[in-house]
Amino acid sequence: RPSENGAHADTKYLLLQLDDIKGLAIKKNKMDPFSFSCLPYMPEDLDDCSHQELIESDGRTHLYLDFYMKGIERGPDVLDRHKVAKNVRYEETIEFAPKL
Repeated sequence: RPSENGAHADTKYLLLQLDDIKGLAIKKNKMDPFSFSCLPYMPEDLDDCSHQELIESDGRTHLYLDFYMKGIERGPDVLDRHKVAKNVRYEETIEFAPKL
């Protein structure tokens, strides 16, 4: 099964721009870093496909913002500093502002 990919890490400010004038600015509270990806398909499309090159675009660009991510390790588990605890409520503030 193909895996999710294309994440941009340690992002402090994201500007989506339609043309030279209009756009949308996205940032996390206090300018803390976050990760994002823009994909021509949805992550659940990966579940139904054996190879990534077989996934067909739906004609849209899907933006995914990730504020907490579990790290990936080759050993039996991830390092403590990369773990996302279970049964813990995480809250975050994200700001969307038009760029005119």
